[in-house]
Amino acid sequence: MTLPDQTGQLDQTGQAESWNAAAGTATLLFCGDTFLQTRDGADPFVHIRESFSESHVCLNLETSLQGGRQKRKNVALQVPEKKLDLLPESVRFVSIVNNHAADGAAPIRLLEALHRRKREVVGPGNPAQICVSIEGRRMAFLSAYFPLPRARMSYAGRLAQKLQAMIRSSNADRVIVNLHWGYEHTDVPAPFQRRLARRLVDAGADLLIGHHPHVPQGCETYRGVPIYYSLGNFNFWQFDMATAEKNRWGYMVGYDPGSGATRPIPYLINDNYQPVPALGRDKTDLLGRFHQLSKGIDSMDGRTWLATYYRPWFRRELGVWNQRRRKARSVGLLLKFIAWLLLPMQVRFYGHAILQRMRGSHTPCNGTRKNCTLPRRHGSSTRCAAWRDGESTAGAMAAPSTHCLRITSDAAHGTQLGCADIATAGCANSWGSVKRPYPTTAGSLGNSE
Repeated sequence: MTLPDQTGQLDQTGQAESWNAAAGTATLLFCGDTFLQTRDGADPFVHIRESFSESHVCLNLETSLQGGRQKRKNVALQVPEKKLDLLPESVRFVSIVNNHAADGAAPIRLLEALHRRKREVVGPGNPAQICVSIEGRRMAFLSAYFPLPRARMSYAGRLAQKLQAMIRSSNADRVIVNLHWGYEHTDVPAPFQRRLARRLVDAGADLLIGHHPHVPQGCETYRGVPIYYSLGNFNFWQFDMATAEKNRWGYMVGYDPGSGATRPIPYLINDNYQPVPALGRDKTDLLGRFHQLSKGIDSMDGRTWLATYYRPWFRRELGVWNQRRRKARSVGLLLKFIAWLLLPMQVRFYGHAILQRMRGSHTPCNGTRKNCTLPRRHGSSTRCAAWRDGESTAGAMAAPSTHCLRITSDAAHGTQLGCADIATAGCANSWGSVKRPYPTTAGSLGNSE
């Protein structure tokens, strides 16, 4: 795996190069989740339009038009058609293959409204594709929405097979794939996302762009092809939730179809849901976070990811279900809730949690992978592991070996977690109660998935 330098870009072979934060002369710019709204009705793109001036922009439009019967769901997004006029002229490509394009009026209405405004639209089919010419090159834009797997930790079903077939059959010079996928508010992609990404690259994709988690995730290259797992929010409201800090920044991806070079272009999101270019120290800090997220991708095997990221996701979803049940007490909703609890994926998680609890004895690390366990729950990050910055922590257990949990600390970023092997570490069970304002940075575990 090749990682981007903190102040560099990835070219097609994964080599780091210097670059400026401005969009510069990138031919294509890719942006994340966008819903065309602000708190006060202002232009969502007022601070970022200049960055678009020299590029063709492609964004994920995650909303529907008003009209028709609104879907009964926890979050249903609709805007009046006139909001589409806020899209900058340089936004040439719009993907509407996502989980909100049909919340209100039928997606065909959104497609027609965007066509009237001279936009190229990918969707609403799933998967969908369009082919266009840019600077003499034939470009294929594909989009797919992958709902969360319910039966097994896999994206290996018919949708994935159909998308792979579309990529193989393309005769375009460049094939770019937008993927609406993954788990919301998770910093690291699931191992099964990485497996799908590699199958798509093997099929012939030249660039993969991910969105849907509403937080930034990192990038890796496979066979020279950049894979950006999640760009994060672009113009979206999700930072109103408890996970605010992670949702208040994101990055665009600049892409040169000629050389295949890409670069992340970070931005902040203000209280009005508007992206604002990151400059100076902010830019350096955000690129550092992006770099750490990218390093963390290769550190998660299936068990570790399940304990570290599926657990807090499950708790959030459980809270959403409880809110819905309090608002609308009905037998039908209760039966849906029970069915959700009994999904095969959830049952697998329960089994994993029970196994972790059985293993989570208060045994200090002894240098072996099987017995590298720490106290499961202490209520504070200082007692969650035995080391901080390589020094013994007050009240901690015995010093860990090189196979055990390790805490690193950064005054600017807060406490972050790194580890050589936490697959069976009981401390992983307590992350839900420990505040981790910034992404996990982890050492090399390898990937067994």
